[in-house]
Amino acid sequence: MQDKYMSVWNTMEDDKWYTAKELDMAAASMTAMVRRGLVVDRAGKPKQYKKTVSTLAKILDVLKEENVPAAFFVVKPYITQNPEIIKRMAAEGHLVCNHSNHHPSMATITDPEKFKLEFTDVEAAYKEIVGSDMPKFFRPPMGKYSVNSLKKTKDLGYKTIFWSFAYK
Repeated sequence: MQDKYMSVWNTMEDDKWYTAKELDMAAASMTAMVRRGLVVDRAGKPKQYKKTVSTLAKILDVLKEENVPAAFFVVKPYITQNPEIIKRMAAEGHLVCNHSNHHPSMATITDPEKFKLEFTDVEAAYKEIVGSDMPKFFRPPMGKYSVNSLKKTKDLGYKTIFWSFAYK
């Protein structure tokens, strides 16, 4: 999966999208990128989610036009505040995957029930909106993990997905 997909990040403060080269060629770069596949994280400040939906809708338009699959890693507040965009992602055949409920460092959660709830709360919100189970892929918030958190994630039936490009 990592070979097929490329990470794109959103700063959430200014609604600008970045890759390793900061999308310096704008739309042309976006079209070229999506031909390979795309991975997008949706986390950050909940009050800014609505502001970024129009940008995400444009990305979905390009993905559809180019017939390119994408994986979107979302937190629960993004799901509950943007049900229509979540439904669209799923309906257009994209993976909508788990990025945790509260976006914590999973390596710091020692309570097994709290750890599990970071997954199951997102799964329940997704199922309520889409009507099917969420794919079992997880991207640890901020890329923070430990041997223990990776084991607990695997025990919950998830495959952990990392990225090759960082964000600013």
